[in-house]
Amino acid sequence: MPTELLLSRADGPPMYLQIVEQIRRLIAAGEWAAGHPLPSIRQLAVDLQVSVITVKRAYFELELE
Repeated sequence: MPTELLLSRADGPPMYLQIVEQIRRLIAAGEWAAGHPLPSIRQLAVDLQVSVITVKRAYFELELE
């Protein structure tokens, strides 16, 4: 599953919320299959050049839904 997420480091929503919203959109659009495993926390953090904590928080928010 390619990482197609783009984060804005400028003013705006926190990066973890940007990750959540973009993953939601990709799944809703059918670009990421529902039920298919997401990239690992570490791999997504490396791909997006953010901390593991940022991705972990985004995944936690998605799990709550």
